[in-house]
Amino acid sequence: MYAASPDEDVELARTVRRFTQTVVKPRTIEIDHQNKYPDDVFKALLGADLLGLATPEEFGGSGAGTGGLTIAIEESRSTPTPLP
Repeated sequence: MYAASPDEDVELARTVRRFTQTVVKPRTIEIDHQNKYPDDVFKALLGADLLGLATPEEFGGSGAGTGGLTIAIEESRSTPTPLP
């Protein structure tokens, strides 16, 4: 079970916000037109330890649970993106 400290939650939110602003936002129109995330974006997600947030650590995930996943979703949605 995930029991993060408030500091860990804040760090996760910062990591997702930074990733979304630097990796996803600049490519929003491209991603939208292709209707898929490019492989390099998935590799960047993996490198930032943002895949498998809700997967328990014993199965290779981060063990952040639904709480951590919720933080990630909220942060990724809060980054404004350009309209095509």
